[in-house]
Amino acid sequence: MSFYKERRKHFKREARIILRCNYARMTGAAAIMLLLFAGVNAVKINLIRAAGLEFSFFAMPAQLLFDLAALLFAMPMIFGILKMAVSVYSGAEFTVGTMFDYFKSADGLMHCYRATAAIFVRTAAFLLPFLAVGSVMKYVREELELLFPGNLNADLIMLAVTVIYLICAFAAVVTAMRYAAFLYLCVKNPEREVCDMLKKSAALMRGNKAESAAFFLSFAPLAVVSIFTAGLLFIFFTIPYILFAYVSFMSYLYAEKNGDELASPVDYIIHRTR
Repeated sequence: MSFYKERRKHFKREARIILRCNYARMTGAAAIMLLLFAGVNAVKINLIRAAGLEFSFFAMPAQLLFDLAALLFAMPMIFGILKMAVSVYSGAEFTVGTMFDYFKSADGLMHCYRATAAIFVRTAAFLLPFLAVGSVMKYVREELELLFPGNLNADLIMLAVTVIYLICAFAAVVTAMRYAAFLYLCVKNPEREVCDMLKKSAALMRGNKAESAAFFLSFAPLAVVSIFTAGLLFIFFTIPYILFAYVSFMSYLYAEKNGDELASPVDYIIHRTR
């Protein structure tokens, strides 16, 4: 376990070093993305209010429609920023404008949307039961207390529902970790089919799901702290740092699975980016 902990520290240390060498471009891209997303959200709220739908039956459908539009707008930028991080490790040149590369052609947009749809379909089968069971647990408890006041059967049924919830949660986490490398692979190999990248991700993460889950969970304290800085820490550190750490982690797994040498020596990257 200490080996994986030390390896996780190495990925993070490498990410911090590389971020220092690419700080202006990465934080600039993160700022543009978050400001555009905040602008879209503000437009959504103001349009709903202007149309008088704020407290109507159509408020929720209108919000979902705008959220879908925001997702379609944001995903190519997310892929673009990830492409910037991957470019550092692959030795390719990039600018802040690289984050808009997927908007430049219909093929790029379709590749992004196909990848988004594919990962949603794969994970929804396990994530939706987890969310559904979690959303009804409170009401199940209330109904059972009414039907079986003080009855042991109510506790047993509630225990069974809780077990189902935990199983769904475990299945959702395992599925998410199964495809943890998917976005990295899609950006690294844009010419490959999305289905091939799903299979490649599953193969890459075989035996690495637990380490991947621990890796992502290790950023939770940083994300919580960033929330209390009005999002500024997300722009100036958290997003670029996590992106580089993610790409570092996936690059090493990719090299390890393919029997290659380490894919991203820090000294080479620092020398090239100076």
